[in-house]
Amino acid sequence: MRRIQAQNGKRGAVRCEGIIHVDGGGNYEMNWKTVNRTEIQIDGRTLLNVYFPQTNNFISPEKGGMKTIRLDPGDHQVKVTTCFQQNCNLQIFR
Repeated sequence: MRRIQAQNGKRGAVRCEGIIHVDGGGNYEMNWKTVNRTEIQIDGRTLLNVYFPQTNNFISPEKGGMKTIRLDPGDHQVKVTTCFQQNCNLQIFR
């Protein structure tokens, strides 16, 4: 995966993009854990969009879980975008 710089040089956000190859189609499980605003897309479909409500503490509670996605054989584009709560606008990459 490659890391992409946010537009206008904004800091506090990271996007990684890459390709995964699936030999056999079927259901695949993805386990995730984050403490920041995070979005995961596969082939342009949003698989995960986690937002933490603003609190007075600077430490967000950790969130995690599991998602299942159906993938056909072949290559699939993956984008993972994450940013700190104080800079939680993911639009800086679009």
